[in-house]
Amino acid sequence: MMEKELKKSLDPLYLLFKKEFKEGIETDLDRFIMTIIDQYLAHIVEAKIMIPEDKKEYIIKQLIEEVEDMIRKTFMGCLEDKNYLHVGRVKKIAS
Repeated sequence: MMEKELKKSLDPLYLLFKKEFKEGIETDLDRFIMTIIDQYLAHIVEAKIMIPEDKKEYIIKQLIEEVEDMIRKTFMGCLEDKNYLHVGRVKKIAS
């Protein structure tokens, strides 16, 4: 799979994580995680995907766990693009 095609099919949360990670993790890990989640939720809204208000807290909790998992895998050296391929339709994340 060519690099450009691969990027188009990657999970948007993962792409945002990679972008923020390249810029560096601040000393406040919680702020780093919430920056990624805020950007992802903005992407969801931009894509006109509605999150029911009664499910929002649950979804944010799941996103936090996912980003924490990405951080762990990065530090252990086992975070790979192929693990975050999206099989459905993916909206482009601005670079």
